[in-house]
Amino acid sequence: MQWCHRFYVYGYDQGLIDRFVTAFEGDSKGGDVYLTIDAELCAYAYEQMEYNGAVVLMNYQTGEILASVSNPTFNPEEIPDQDGEEDGGSQYLNRVTQGRCPPGSTMKIVTSACAVENGMTDRVYNCPGEILVAGQRITCPKNGGHGEEDLTSAFEDSCNVYFAQLAVELGADRMQRTADAFLFNHEWHFPDFAMLQSSYSPGSNQGDLA
Repeated sequence: MQWCHRFYVYGYDQGLIDRFVTAFEGDSKGGDVYLTIDAELCAYAYEQMEYNGAVVLMNYQTGEILASVSNPTFNPEEIPDQDGEEDGGSQYLNRVTQGRCPPGSTMKIVTSACAVENGMTDRVYNCPGEILVAGQRITCPKNGGHGEEDLTSAFEDSCNVYFAQLAVELGADRMQRTADAFLFNHEWHFPDFAMLQSSYSPGSNQGDLA
């Protein structure tokens, strides 16, 4: 992150000839770096949060981060005293970069990739709205379920029941290999901030895998 910013600020993105010309003319200057965070959008997202957690909004076409919010937080002009805090000073934890949260429906991308890699894209399952897997209840947001789903329709509908059954059939070992390929369980080192290592280990319990 830090190196990428310096790359543009120092003008290293320019061609070699352009850098020689600007250096010769004594007018050497780098490019501009723009902050994409929208303060009003961050404030709005924070006001909507009823529970502890994190919100990140991105422009999927450019990768620009428009909002990054962690709750609870603190006012940097009034640093709170950690002594006696029931939450153990958790307002100092940036849940965006340091929190471990279930990936939710984004995990369906990993499951779909695993199905493609293992030639299991032809699976069709019925979604009645909820199922039990090893005693754990898997529910879909659609009342009454989606009915019969294939991989394409299940992905479009974000069907929890379909992907739970698909993950169980794929099995823990295959899912683990694909998750590792997506760099789960990989430790990242950035000079700008601390990033908590992700954790994916479904184990042998099919309910957890689902």
